[in-house]
Amino acid sequence: MEPQYQRLIPFAEGVATSSYNALQIKVEKRFSNGLTLLASYAWSKTLTDGGSFSSVFSSEFGADNVWNAKTQKAFGYEDIPNLASIAYSYDLPVGRGRKFLNHGGVANQIIGGWKISGIQAYQGGRPQNIEAPVTTGNFEGVAFNTPNQIPGVPMASAADRSGHFDPAVDSQLNSAAFAFPCPFCFGTLTPTEGRVRDFSYFDEDFSLIKEWELHESWKLDFRADFVNAFNRVQFGD
Repeated sequence: MEPQYQRLIPFAEGVATSSYNALQIKVEKRFSNGLTLLASYAWSKTLTDGGSFSSVFSSEFGADNVWNAKTQKAFGYEDIPNLASIAYSYDLPVGRGRKFLNHGGVANQIIGGWKISGIQAYQGGRPQNIEAPVTTGNFEGVAFNTPNQIPGVPMASAADRSGHFDPAVDSQLNSAAFAFPCPFCFGTLTPTEGRVRDFSYFDEDFSLIKEWELHESWKLDFRADFVNAFNRVQFGD
C-alpha cells in the first residue's frame, strides 16, 4: 500500500448478487352490468448477499462482511412474500341507460349517474434489520454489525407469536435470542432477518362519484374519497 494512504474503503461496490422469484396472478374483467375489476396477487421471495445503502432498491444497510458472501445471503429488505391488490369500479344500475328508473328528468339528475370505486391492498411485512455495535474495529469502514443468534431460542417475543401484540407495552423481539459478538468478530445473524418481520400492511380506499352531463361537451363531476376507510393502524418497523 502506498504510504500516503492510511486505508482504503470500498464503498457502494457492485459485487453482490440478488434473485427474485415469484408466482404472479392477475385477473382483469369488464362485466356487462357496469362492473370493472382488476385483481392481482404475488407470492414471491427476494434474496441478496449484498444489498445497498438505499432501502428503495435493496437491503437497508448493505452487507457487514463483504469478504464472505455466503454469510450475507438473506432476504432483501424489500422482500414482501405476499402481496394482493384489488381495484374496481361499479356503475350503480339506477338512472337513464341503467336497469332501474331508466328515464331522464329531475329524478335522473338526483339518483342517476352514480359510481363507486375502490382500491384495496394487503401485504406481508418486510424483514427486520437487527443490529449490534461494531466489534471489528476500523476494519475497512464497516458501519454496522449484527448480533449472534442463540440457537433454539425464538427471535420473536411471546406477545408477537401469540398474535395479541400491543405496541404500547410489548416488544416485538425476544432479547434472549441475541448476544453481542466477540471483539473483532462478525455476528452470525444475516443483515436482514426474515423470521421476524415488520407488521403487515392493510389499506382500503373507496370513492363515490356522481356525473352530470350538462352539454355534449360539458360534464360536471362530484367525488368523495374515503382514504383508509376502516382506519387501519400502520405500524412502522
